Amino acid sequence: MNKNKIITLAVASALLALTACTNETGIGTDVDAGSITIQATIGQMTKVENKGNATNFTDGDKILLYGWTGSDKEIPATRVVDSVVNSFDGTAWTPAKQMNWKNATDAHYFLGIYPVPDSVISFTAAAYKLNPAEYESSDLLIATNLYGVTVADGPVNLTFEHAMAKLNVNLKFRSEFSANTIVSSVTAIAYDSATVNYLTKNMTVAGSAREVLIPQVATPATGYNVSFSGLQVPQEGVKKIAVTIDGRTFVYEATQNIPLDAGKYTTIGLIVGQDKIELEGANVSDWTAGDDLSGGVAELVVDPYNGHDYVDLGLPSGLKWATCNVGASKPEEYGDYFAWGDIVPYYEPGHAQDDLKTYGKDDKKKTYGYAWEPYKWCEGSEKTLTKYCNKSNYGSNGFTDTKTTLDLEDDAARYHWGGIWRMPTKADWKELKDKCKWDRIDAGNTEFGGIAGYKVTSQKEGYKDRFIFLPAAGSRYGTGLNYVGSRGYYWSSLLYTDGYYSTCAWLTWFNSSYVNMNFFGRYYGYSVRPVCP
Repeated sequence: MNKNKIITLAVASALLALTACTNETGIGTDVDAGSITIQATIGQMTKVENKGNATNFTDGDKILLYGWTGSDKEIPATRVVDSVVNSFDGTAWTPAKQMNWKNATDAHYFLGIYPVPDSVISFTAAAYKLNPAEYESSDLLIATNLYGVTVADGPVNLTFEHAMAKLNVNLKFRSEFSANTIVSSVTAIAYDSATVNYLTKNMTVAGSAREVLIPQVATPATGYNVSFSGLQVPQEGVKKIAVTIDGRTFVYEATQNIPLDAGKYTTIGLIVGQDKIELEGANVSDWTAGDDLSGGVAELVVDPYNGHDYVDLGLPSGLKWATCNVGASKPEEYGDYFAWGDIVPYYEPGHAQDDLKTYGKDDKKKTYGYAWEPYKWCEGSEKTLTKYCNKSNYGSNGFTDTKTTLDLEDDAARYHWGGIWRMPTKADWKELKDKCKWDRIDAGNTEFGGIAGYKVTSQKEGYKDRFIFLPAAGSRYGTGLNYVGSRGYYWSSLLYTDGYYSTCAWLTWFNSSYVNMNFFGRYYGYSVRPVCP
């Protein structure tokens, strides 16, 4: 089953002057108001198409974009970017008309919708109607950036999320039926109409429940005779699923609601006999971790956190932040250091702060440490990249793949923690920086075992007693260990893609005086703090 991919939309000024990113110093930007362009890639969420679950945008895809100033609570009648369709030709995005920043100082807010709707009459109560026969156009993905972006902030990241739920029904036949039995239809008694609030990404059911057709898929799930899968309006759940075989309709009625949650799929396994349908198994999974189907006892709740602790800081996105770094077991431990896009540290386990010449994993890593020579996604230099390369002059033999966001297979948080954990995006770090209070904690403190770092505390009412601690773990550069106890460097999942600096990736770093978001060479060894929805 295809993994669910996150669509990242970057909106940037055309004018961006940058300084070097090859050392661990702050990077200044000086950006003038100008035209807005977009880049859109699919990272960790699949979009729905009749031909299957696409893992990337394809030629002809279109995105509807809005941008405005004033307030993040409502979209005004007069907008900076007003219902502009951006079309993809397989390589680049082209807006139907030029999009310009209002000015270089006002905060801008953004909304993206995919696929492009026929019209948007209301942003808080738009009508929606599911049409199972038009699978692709019935899908709905929404992205917002309501933090207040100025031109000087550089790229504006919009993370698209599924507003819809999905229901999978797998059928296994008892011996009374042949393996070639034809199922003429599978339906769920559910709501197929709703109103959509684009700003909150919520859907509210409307009308009455009815039979909603669930389309058949070409290849059955392993261990089943036939499988069906279809989009559903998110709702508290359905109880009845009807299966029609040879003119006879078998109805399964659950003893509790089958949940249909936005951004998740629910999988139901049914055993069909001549006189009844029995529930074999049920499972609710996030679309990023929904590829394990099995029968047995019905299970409607899973642990997407895989046993790891998190803190809900009451952030607008709903994102939860882990309490410690990858490789650590408590908040004040430094944990491991990773090159961007590499899931394995360069040293033997348990030796994160020790001499790489002694504890390096192999000769090249012992000799060079965290440098281009042993970096996983190149052939020994910054101009021989083999993955995550947007400029042909930096790719091996001219290689490019236009990837700007880490694949989950290269995400150290997902690899080591499993579940639905991932590395934060640049937008996630910006939200944490803007919406929380950051207090410097000096060495010798009693609260965090004497370890220096930053205590990041929620500023939302009802959550102000909640916080995470980011230790000043320093960094790995070459074979050395730098700035331990004075600075912290934490990767995001986003590349920087302009000119030479396409060899860099975004991160958040801090010292004793300030917290900053910059981009540094992807071969550095930095900390990873996982997040989850």
